[in-house]
Amino acid sequence: MTAPGPLYLPGGRNRPLPPPPPRARDTKEKPNTRTNMDEVITKEVGDNGIIVLNRPKALNSINLSMVKKIYSILKQWESSKKLVIIEGTGEKAFCAGGDIKVFALSLNEPAGNLQGEEFCRVMYTLNHLIGTYKKPYIAIIDGITMGGGVGLSIHGKYRIATEKTRFAMPETAIGFCPDVGATYFLPRLKGKLGIYLGLTGHRLKGADVFFAGIATHFVPSEKLADLKRDLFALREIDIEPILNKYHQKLKHEFSLAPHMSQIENCFSAPTVEEIIERLKKDNSDWAQKNIEILLKMSPSALKITKKAIDEGKEKSLADCLKIEYRLSCTALTRDGDFYEGVRALLIDKDQKPIWKPSSLADVTDEYVNKRFAAFPAEKELQLETIRCFAEKLYSSSVSATVSRVTVRRLMTSGSVTVPKNIKETSSAQINMDEVITKEVGDNGIIVLNRPKALNSINLSMVQKIYSILKQWESSKKLVIIEGMGEKAFCAGGDVKTLVLSLNEPAGNLQGEEFFRMEYTLDHLIGTYKKPYIAIINGITMGGGVGLSIHGKYRIATEKTLFAMPETAIGLFPDVGATYFLSRLKGRLGLYLGLTGQRLKGFDVFLAGIATHFVPSEKLADLKRDLFALREVDIEPILNKYQQKLNHEFCLAPHMSQIENCFSAPTVEEIIERLKKDNSDWAQKNIEILLKMSPSALKITKKAIDEGKEKSLADCLKIEYRLSCTALTRDGDFYEGVRALLIDKDQKPIWKPSSLADVTDEYVNKRFAAFPAEKELQLCTSKL
Repeated sequence: MTAPGPLYLPGGRNRPLPPPPPRARDTKEKPNTRTNMDEVITKEVGDNGIIVLNRPKALNSINLSMVKKIYSILKQWESSKKLVIIEGTGEKAFCAGGDIKVFALSLNEPAGNLQGEEFCRVMYTLNHLIGTYKKPYIAIIDGITMGGGVGLSIHGKYRIATEKTRFAMPETAIGFCPDVGATYFLPRLKGKLGIYLGLTGHRLKGADVFFAGIATHFVPSEKLADLKRDLFALREIDIEPILNKYHQKLKHEFSLAPHMSQIENCFSAPTVEEIIERLKKDNSDWAQKNIEILLKMSPSALKITKKAIDEGKEKSLADCLKIEYRLSCTALTRDGDFYEGVRALLIDKDQKPIWKPSSLADVTDEYVNKRFAAFPAEKELQLETIRCFAEKLYSSSVSATVSRVTVRRLMTSGSVTVPKNIKETSSAQINMDEVITKEVGDNGIIVLNRPKALNSINLSMVQKIYSILKQWESSKKLVIIEGMGEKAFCAGGDVKTLVLSLNEPAGNLQGEEFFRMEYTLDHLIGTYKKPYIAIINGITMGGGVGLSIHGKYRIATEKTLFAMPETAIGLFPDVGATYFLSRLKGRLGLYLGLTGQRLKGFDVFLAGIATHFVPSEKLADLKRDLFALREVDIEPILNKYQQKLNHEFCLAPHMSQIENCFSAPTVEEIIERLKKDNSDWAQKNIEILLKMSPSALKITKKAIDEGKEKSLADCLKIEYRLSCTALTRDGDFYEGVRALLIDKDQKPIWKPSSLADVTDEYVNKRFAAFPAEKELQLCTSKL
């Protein structure tokens, strides 16, 4: 759970996969069908598996969805592969850690600790799987390897370092304890080296990682392709002779060799205070430097780390991970050192954390012991339970004929009955996946699986949905997309993370990448060759609208809640909204886009947003009949379940007012017409509009007005320009998200502050074309 090291910059180019060896017909590489947008790429060379961490710009740092995917892949391959290799894309990093900033910021939310607890639970479960893996697991740690990256490598039987390897566990600098099983492997290093590395966060480079006992072999990076080629050519699992063949014998002296006696003497002390006292007595430059390092660290993190590593010497990996889980969960508080450390080093970057307690003397044994105390049984980390569950799920889900009872359990919205000749197969993912795929006969189902987050989407989910749809476009009869749970289809995207990234150097790139991929997915949905059915049963806003509105069939229920509220956060309705809003009857689309007005249930159908309305209790029956179709003749089935209601559109009494007021040529004139209307409804809408970002209102008006005459592709290209130019630290998008979602003072300070100050020149500049290479490219089939 460690942040990428601050001294390294993202980048690097992809290493080519080694060519298949000659005369080995079964070693032809079979990559998965995903596009290179995947953050985890899997490849198969004969009966060998390769996992590639594919976030080189982020130093291959890992997020929750990546951890889940790696776990699922390893469970699947444990019974089918001869060996598994894991490596990182690019030449700078194997894996620099996890995104701790997101966890720290989530602590500002109600029950915000749950996100961090879930990551730790899944991550430590993966660490345990690696440590008990039945097949040879080879980690090629060619580059930066910290925190979570250490957990992905150190527990494997073989760890290959190169001259580019950079190892560290710097958690005490952010008020945390070395985790991911570090309290198991650090105490097993020679002498007191492990406690030294864990307390100080000292970095090791290249061959030193091998000399320390962290890597099992050292292979020059230029020889890695040859090493993999020879491993893939093996007929028997006799790996060590190959590894020893490429292991380079070094005349290099361990960088810490001159200090090993000092480390042994000082760091064998029974307490952190005594370690510092012994360093003072040593009185060398090396000792003084380490005193300065230790005194900058969180005092409570130092004491907890010391106790955890000392006790880890006698514990199993499973027991160490269970204790780390307690320590991690109890660190996830708004007033704790973990939050303060991340704030000082990664958010505000003042480099001045205010630790509480502020001194080692004030960190009592009672406090430390309380952090180690057992949880209630149901909250403890359940390693055996989770592994057995995943194993059972995998073995029972792949290519299995599913009975009626089984399908009832697998479907998210109720019982489903299918003909006996229909087989359902799920992806080999456990239910931790944020996107679940299911196959019922020749039909495909995509399930957004983040119910606690109202199925909001992140970058990895967008990537996975795109990959699935491209794969299924030529093989499935129809595709259904729905959300897990009954509260939401999809409440949108994580705009808070995008805004917070603007505090980083070149932080706009993260937002640009998200918008590029999201809009490309929206375009794919809008041009999909097979029937695409979105069941928008619950909250559907922002990015969730993009996942549904461009599909040919959109099924609303009594639980549907639709809105595009972007002008309230200084943005504009995107995800192709400027295309579909402009095509609603009269001026309804512009009204919805400017005001963020919400529509519920049957009103979503009456507005023309949904194509059908089906009561939620009938969704299971609807899907059953769709799955039973032999021909792609969907509309009679949808029409069969379409409910006819004597319901009047909620905006019907105001449609003439909307037409009159919102047909005005400018936002200012819209407000003037509302004033002249002088009704309660008009006054309410004036108040709403005056709270919105003036620049966002004018941009939204122009984009929707012009969208009427444009294609979906052209609308998305313009939206991409508008979104990218909104990604600035001093813009209304940043300020709107700050006021509504971060500081929550509900008092955004818009710039410009009035409609009169938003010039045509400013608006037109936001719409201006980019250089050709930066424009959104939708014409190609791959991202």
